[in-house]
Amino acid sequence: MNADALKQLKDIHLPAPEAWWHLPWGVWLLLGCACLLVLLMVWAWRPLKQRYHAKKHKQARQDAIRQEIQQIEQDFEKTEDALAMISAVSILLRRVSITLFKNAHVEGLIQSQWLAFLDRQWKKECPNGGFSAGNIGPLLSTAAYRKNLDEALQKDAVILLNLSKRWLHEVADV
Repeated sequence: MNADALKQLKDIHLPAPEAWWHLPWGVWLLLGCACLLVLLMVWAWRPLKQRYHAKKHKQARQDAIRQEIQQIEQDFEKTEDALAMISAVSILLRRVSITLFKNAHVEGLIQSQWLAFLDRQWKKECPNGGFSAGNIGPLLSTAAYRKNLDEALQKDAVILLNLSKRWLHEVADV
């Protein structure tokens, strides 16, 4: 009887391990929320990153403009060459305007149109009539074509430099 009883016994088999996808519904809910949270973070991060890079780019542009206007001013103090200073200021104003006002078609503006454009960009009231007032406008428009400046226009060149610095400070936040 003992031999027959031993033959009837079978080995103990452990159940197969449970597959990982047979998790309770609460675990699936937590995994879904974690995935959704990651997607929301990625979606929200993009505008923050773009805003950071835009701010960094704006700061670099402001620093470059500030450095260039200081260089123009230092060169003018050393050489007292008003024509070179006016040409450099004119080029700087044109480059800043093209950069800041891409849709305004600044490249093609000349003489009174260019001066009127500069005056329209003031955020506050135009100081002393702006670029169009007095001898400053014609001086800015025609300095590149002059051979030399008389004493009165030398003083206007200094006024033009100060007005340009104010314009850059106000319009380009320099």
